[in-house]
Amino acid sequence: MNNFSIINSKKLSPTCKIGPFCLISDNAEISDRTVLESHVVIGKNSQIGADTVIKNGTSVGDNVVIAQKVLIGSNATLFPNISIEQGAIIGAGAVVTKSVPPYAIVVGVPAKLVGYVPSPLNTGSNSLVDEKKISKISGNKKLHVGDSEIFEFPYIKDLRGNLSVGEFEKNIPFIPKRYFLVFDVPATKLRGEHAHRKCKQFLICVAGKCSVLVDDGSHRAEVELSEPNMGIYIPPMIWGVQHNYSKDAVLLVFASDFYDSNDYIRNYSEFVQLTKKTSTN
Repeated sequence: MNNFSIINSKKLSPTCKIGPFCLISDNAEISDRTVLESHVVIGKNSQIGADTVIKNGTSVGDNVVIAQKVLIGSNATLFPNISIEQGAIIGAGAVVTKSVPPYAIVVGVPAKLVGYVPSPLNTGSNSLVDEKKISKISGNKKLHVGDSEIFEFPYIKDLRGNLSVGEFEKNIPFIPKRYFLVFDVPATKLRGEHAHRKCKQFLICVAGKCSVLVDDGSHRAEVELSEPNMGIYIPPMIWGVQHNYSKDAVLLVFASDFYDSNDYIRNYSEFVQLTKKTSTN
């Protein structure tokens, strides 16, 4: 399987590939079709998911859980007791000190989130194209992620002050029962990271800017909200994440229902399983 590697675990799939000069510590688990290149260190009790690739010289600490289809660049360092979720990409030389969400791209020392991995869209495109960072649009725009949609509202300029307006049900596709504001968010922090079973949401960044990821379990799109006359509709069963807040960002969120903790899906793997069940029914 390898040359000059030290393997102290019996939990290795017969289909994984271990390069030379690797160290696999006690009780580490390496799953199907996972590739470890040369000089990779895997700490005690760590779990590496299927179809993951770990490049040369990377060190993975103890008790790290890496999900499937993760790509970790050369000479990265993963601190102990963190998780790297499905489809994430860790940049070469990154020092990862905290858990990484699904399909996130993190780079740097310490590592910070810089974006999300594109996905094929229903249109047949192989990337997010211009939808990755939409900042100005003309009219509404479908995102090919469930029924998620970007809305543009009138922008009325006046010497007395500018105005933007939208009407519920006519412009915004539901009548809200609740609203909340998100502000003073440090640029490195994430908000959201959940889906709703029934609740609909509509997001407008009324000051500053922030990025919004929407994910239906198969397709993803990332949008930059940077104009007060621009909003994004997030229907039920869409995973949403907000990140990259500017210092002055104020995000206004309208919700179709009152707060209900049971309406939240906070685990991405559970969310994907639920979307698969829905699509087969």
